[in-house]
Amino acid sequence: MELEDGVVYQDDPGTSAMMSERVSGLANSIYREFERLIGKYDEDVVKELMPL
Repeated sequence: MELEDGVVYQDDPGTSAMMSERVSGLANSIYREFERLIGKYDEDVVKELMPL
């Protein structure tokens, strides 16, 4: 996943939809990486980072 350069935190309420999409995209990428790590090494590698 590639993100555009830009300001991550803004006070403008009009950017909340864009921020939600970015946060959702990042969360999905992190979750996929956790799944990959669990598949390769077992659940113990992420047990402190993510409740299973």
